[in-house]
Amino acid sequence: MEAKLKPANMNADCRETCLPETRLHILQDLFTSLIHPNPSHNVIWLRGVAGSGKSTILNTIAQYASKLRRCGAFLFWDRNDTVNSDPRQVIRTLACQLARSNPVFAKELASRIKSSHNILESSLDEQFQCLLQDPLATLAAGHDFGPIIVILDALDECGTPETRKRLICTLSANLAKLPKMFRVLIASRDEPNICNFISRLGIDVRDVPIDAESTKADISRYFQRHLASNAPDLAHYELPSDWLGDGVIRRLADLADGLFIWASTSIRFIESGFPAERLDKVLDASARGEPHRRLDDLYRFALDHPFHSPNQSELDAVHSILGAMVVAREPLTDEELGQLLGLKLGTVRGILSELKPLLRWSRGNPVLPLHASFSDFLCDPDWSGQWYTGASTHHNLASCCLLLMQRELRFNICGIETSHCRHLEIEGIQNRIDTAIPHALEYASRYWADHLELGTSLESGSHLVDQVVDFMKNRLLYWIEVFSLKDEMFATSIVLRKATNWAHVSYLCSTSRDHDY
Repeated sequence: MEAKLKPANMNADCRETCLPETRLHILQDLFTSLIHPNPSHNVIWLRGVAGSGKSTILNTIAQYASKLRRCGAFLFWDRNDTVNSDPRQVIRTLACQLARSNPVFAKELASRIKSSHNILESSLDEQFQCLLQDPLATLAAGHDFGPIIVILDALDECGTPETRKRLICTLSANLAKLPKMFRVLIASRDEPNICNFISRLGIDVRDVPIDAESTKADISRYFQRHLASNAPDLAHYELPSDWLGDGVIRRLADLADGLFIWASTSIRFIESGFPAERLDKVLDASARGEPHRRLDDLYRFALDHPFHSPNQSELDAVHSILGAMVVAREPLTDEELGQLLGLKLGTVRGILSELKPLLRWSRGNPVLPLHASFSDFLCDPDWSGQWYTGASTHHNLASCCLLLMQRELRFNICGIETSHCRHLEIEGIQNRIDTAIPHALEYASRYWADHLELGTSLESGSHLVDQVVDFMKNRLLYWIEVFSLKDEMFATSIVLRKATNWAHVSYLCSTSRDHDY
């Protein structure tokens, strides 16, 4: 059934939960409301600003609900993971997780899928009715399972406002139709399209407390737990037991001003070397401004500190890595970044190690921003300064994709000895494909036109035109072979259509400039 539904990959094992004895009030309030449903509605919206700890709260709720066997589904999104954050996957991922948690529902769902052959090509409204509403109604009619909790975290990071619009309409029209035994908890920022959706449902709205004394006390505990002299990440520095006094803890909690992401980023920066010196720098760099501007100041400082006097080539490499992390169409590992950007693996890992306070990364794993607010910072020219990641980043990544394909694509890339049999009939063909077409080359082949279309037009550099022309003349058939080997020939027309759109816009821009003179 999972092969048919093709759900998004939602692995919650590494997601942080609240420290013991913290966020108790909001956790108790939410869980009580979920277990004892309001008869007039079955949906709760937890709203809060970026960095207020929404995800950590929902991770804790999901973990506790799982222990009680009350968690039917837990979906979460990250705008930097475009593969798993596609709004078109949401309904079928929900259905798949509910099936895993309830064998009775799984049996009913399998029957619905069998009788609806084209359900995955249907509208989201039809998917909701066929995969969720109807089988859940059948389940509720024959069984009394008590409250089953469905958790949707970071709805504002599911796709883009444009691609999310259809999903929002479907949820707003149908969530309230689910049997009352199903309780839905949604967390997001207070964005206009989500706010409008919520207002149509008439549901419970809870705000993450920012300025409450309990929140400040929780952040103080967070600092004490992680910055104690015997904390695992600091023990080897042999700091005196009183290196972090109560006054400093209070000052740090005041500077955080209710934002757990400020506290988390500060701790990661302090832990990454010479803690006493870095603590002083955090306190000095963040002594002014509003909470979110202090967070921007902290991001800027954490970037400036390791690269305060870099040479131009190092600065270019840092910009390339940060830009690729923000705009890549799917997360890339350190090795893939090196291959795609034309950088040595040692250079990539060295830079990522310096940026570790701001990233989620370990060797061989995808590189992701620590928090969505860091991506926002990099995309804001007014606050990121020299670290700004603009439209030219797509331009640069398109060029890198074309260069990689120029280097790596070749005739008969898998060394197949005969063309008289189908690829699937060749023994060991999958191993050959995986070896000859590593993920970086697959990424370049799949997304070069995306970066052309999303980036700059001809106006910003004619060398891209030369690269595209060279690709069409000398690499096009080799590129098509990649999709043939992957059994995804349908994708070639999609990619070429995007390249055509870019060429058309570039031509119009060029013609317009010529007329201006």
